Amino acid sequence: MIDNSKRANNLSSDSANIESDNVEPGGEPTARRPENLPLLDLILLVFCSAIILASFLMQTQGPTQVFLPGSDTPMPEICSFRRLLHIDCPGCGLTRAFISISSADLPRAWSFNPAGFLVYILIAFQIPWRSYLLFRWSKKRPRVEVPYGMAFVVTMAIALVFQWLVKLVILIF
Repeated sequence: MIDNSKRANNLSSDSANIESDNVEPGGEPTARRPENLPLLDLILLVFCSAIILASFLMQTQGPTQVFLPGSDTPMPEICSFRRLLHIDCPGCGLTRAFISISSADLPRAWSFNPAGFLVYILIAFQIPWRSYLLFRWSKKRPRVEVPYGMAFVVTMAIALVFQWLVKLVILIF
């Protein structure tokens, strides 16, 4: 049976070991690094890279058709919102806008979805940002937190809904 003083000594030595693991070379303590964040960063890096790469490889024809590289058959329309309600959803046209942006056809990208520019920038920015975060993780440096990182995501979501509402008002009147 261990008495309370030994238990307290063991707990304090364990916490000292934990704190010593989280000290920068200059002696500054760092916050604990969550173990799942590098996996999230890697998934987002691969996902965003695939989206941008696909936008360079795919082609559009006409106002609604999207083609995979080397295919003569257009991809099927997959927007359930459009199929059920017969109107575009806030994200309709993003794929075609991305393809047009990657092809430097900016007026056409704007006609597909004006908010596509913000979404494209957000996704393209994730590639160097997630690479940087993974690099810092590999060097055991503390994670860089952006104080207003979600502000851009919220702005993008608002822009998607706003442009959709404008299109609906134009469609109605």
